[in-house]
Amino acid sequence: MISLPCDVLMSETLPIQDLVPQLQAEFETALAVFLREHPLRSSYTNGLTQFYSELQSFVTRRAKRIRPLLFLVSHRIFSGSSTAHSESLMRSAVALELFHSFILIHDDIIDRSDRRRGEPTLHRLLEAALHSHKPKADRARLGVNAAIVLGDILFALAVETLLEAGFPSERTQLAVGAFLRYVGETGRGELLDVLHAARDVSRVSVSEIQRTYALKTTKYTFECPLMLGAILAGAPKASLNVLIQFTKPVGLAFQIQNDLNEFRDERASGKEIVEDLFEGKKTLLIRKAYDRLGKSDRLFLQTCFDATRLTEAAVNRIRELVLSSGAFVELESDVSRLFAEAIAIIKKSRLSPMQQSEILGMMDYLKTSTLAPPTRPRGSGG
Repeated sequence: MISLPCDVLMSETLPIQDLVPQLQAEFETALAVFLREHPLRSSYTNGLTQFYSELQSFVTRRAKRIRPLLFLVSHRIFSGSSTAHSESLMRSAVALELFHSFILIHDDIIDRSDRRRGEPTLHRLLEAALHSHKPKADRARLGVNAAIVLGDILFALAVETLLEAGFPSERTQLAVGAFLRYVGETGRGELLDVLHAARDVSRVSVSEIQRTYALKTTKYTFECPLMLGAILAGAPKASLNVLIQFTKPVGLAFQIQNDLNEFRDERASGKEIVEDLFEGKKTLLIRKAYDRLGKSDRLFLQTCFDATRLTEAAVNRIRELVLSSGAFVELESDVSRLFAEAIAIIKKSRLSPMQQSEILGMMDYLKTSTLAPPTRPRGSGG
């Protein structure tokens, strides 16, 4: 079995704000070691070596690592000991990041994205690696096909890694069962997103968008890692229920604030508006702005969704309409309300004062570290 670093996990004295940055650095090392030393790597011979190399490079790109960090902190909170199953914990955290990479690879193909985390998407990397194949159209198709298969392999590796992490069998069974349910829910959210993209903005309701956010952000990004960490720590059902209730407003608040940040950023907003429109993305910001606009402005916005290209003037007009509609201010208020709701859920729970403090401390850390206005290229998240 691959030996992974877990020194920071052994510390029981570091507060959350100091623990998380160090834990992130340790996780980056563990992820790189896992992919470098896993037997899968040595099996990629006979012309497949570069495929694994590109996959390894894609997965280990620097990122926020929200899901593995939430998982690790959750286990610490509910186990009562940072030293319990430390290497098993790091292995399970790696499994969550492998699954996330699987999601990103397929999502980039669905969205026909060229960039991820500031670099080419995996299917574009593989297309370039197939330079000896002609014509170019065949290379593009082969790059997409190879990326789909590599994504599937990552998903299988994620499940295998979680199963073999080394936790007691009963807890492992519960965790894997929960994980697979979250996988299904994430897929359902992605399918809803795809279907919404094909519909007029007027025919995608606010509740439908919120449901998609719940499946693609709340459950996948927040509830899943927190629940898995707590399950493997042996947390009681009452504590698990608190986490489920807590993540509902937190996940929605983070997704809305992320949408607002991307729209507000002066340097990148034009590009991001165009990409969202061309991908048919239906965000709460756009939907609520649409509801507040007059008939002619609604028609203009819908025309932009259907356009094959947009002028700079059209993009500026969209920005003006959204900002003048009042939807931006309304959603900013919603974010504040949702975070306050999440805090109230924790403070009213029967979790210990230490557990409450660490959960809220982790939420504050993520708000500070991930919800700052974006400075990275589109597709750099996660």
